[in-house]
Order: sequence, then C-alpha cells, then structure tokens
Amino acid sequence: MKKRWPAVRCRIRDIIAGHYVSSGDLSPSYVLLPYGMKAYKTMVYGVVTQTYVNDEKTYGFVVIEDGTGRIRAKFFQKTKLVDEINKGDCVAVIGRVREYADERYIVVDGIRKMRKVDEELVFRMDVMKSILNIIKKVREIADKIKGSETLEEVMKLCSSYPKELVEGTYELRSHLESSKIEEVEVEDRRDAREIILNVIKNNDEGDGVDYTTIVQLAGLPESVVEKTLDELLEEGTCYEPKPGKIKLV
Repeated sequence: MKKRWPAVRCRIRDIIAGHYVSSGDLSPSYVLLPYGMKAYKTMVYGVVTQTYVNDEKTYGFVVIEDGTGRIRAKFFQKTKLVDEINKGDCVAVIGRVREYADERYIVVDGIRKMRKVDEELVFRMDVMKSILNIIKKVREIADKIKGSETLEEVMKLCSSYPKELVEGTYELRSHLESSKIEEVEVEDRRDAREIILNVIKNNDEGDGVDYTTIVQLAGLPESVVEKTLDELLEEGTCYEPKPGKIKLV
C-alpha cells in the first residue's frame, strides 16, 4: 500500500532554502527543511499574485507569496481547482515539492481559499508554533545522537520521535556541523506582530491580557515577544492599562 505522507506546515522560504532530495522512481522525493524536517508533502499559505490555465485545461499554475518568498503551485490535469481562485485571494496549498530546470515548485494535491482574515492569522500562528516545536525536537535529537555514526544507531536512540524528523536531523548533520543546525528566523517582524496582536485581540476580556499569557499563547521565544511588545507599546498600537497587562488601543 502506498504510504500517505502528512503535510508539513511551513513557510515558502523554508521550501526554497531547504535541501531538495530527488530519490528516483523507487522512493519519494522530499525537501529537507532548514531546521531538520523531511517534508514529502507541504502545506503553505499565501496571496495569489498570478493565475494561468492553458487552453486545453490540462495544465495550470498559481503564483503565491507569503511575505517570506514566492513559489509556483502547479496543476496537472486538476485545473478545475483553479476555477474559483483569483488574483489577490489568500489560499492554503497542499502538495509535493518538486524541482526542475532550477525551479522549485509545488505539485498541487489540494487548494483552499481562506475566506476570513482571522483564518489567515490563525494559520500563520500555527505555522510558527509548528516550526518552533520542530526546532525544539531537533535540538533534543541532536543532543542524543552526538557520537553516533550510523542511521541505525540514531534510529534506536530516538525511537520515540517521528521517523521523518530523526532522519532529517541525521541528514542535516551530514550537511552541517550539529552546532550549526539552522534556527528559524522568528525575528520576522510581520509574523511576530500579527501573531501577538491576534493573541491580544482574542484573549482580552476587557481589562487587557497578561504578559505571561501572551508569551504562552504566542508560541514564540520570550525575547521575541518582549521586543515586539516594546515596539507595539512605543508606536502606540498597544498600551498598559495596569502593570503586566497589555491592551490594544
């Protein structure tokens, strides 16, 4: 039976910056994301900036951008999926990453239009939380496998972790020193700002939101939350009705 791979939520730049592995006909190809996850299938979101379908309706694509990069999502014999997608729409795309002629793209399995701004913000927050959770596990695995030489040894040591993550961390170590495993750049100001503003908006019962609650729910490093809140307070987007409470203006 053909294995069904779960879709890994990520940003477009993670796909572009990752290491693409073409495994041939016998094994599925995948992209090794910069922070150590093997992604056979990905889920990304973004704004549609271009659409195209040929006259025969056998091929089409949409170009999407998410603020971190842009990528083409291609449709082969599934062009009906593009019928209700227009330039300017915000969409979530699930598909397999492929590479041809120096272009990395997504072969679409499914595409869904996001109908509410809040849905986009929640999706972005979920992506960041997923990435940070992966990074945490990669660091744990990297610590466990120090001194281990073979993949078989590594798999035994890390049997409690997802197989794709253990294999990805092992492969990443072969490309980089384990101490240089890439950490996601959560200092993307737009991502951090929107995540934090969304947390405050959805959890304010009238007197603001506790600082500790914002840190817990945002899923970002506390240093990023603190720096972003300082900026929001300084520019007047938020204020403190009382010490330790943050409220939108």
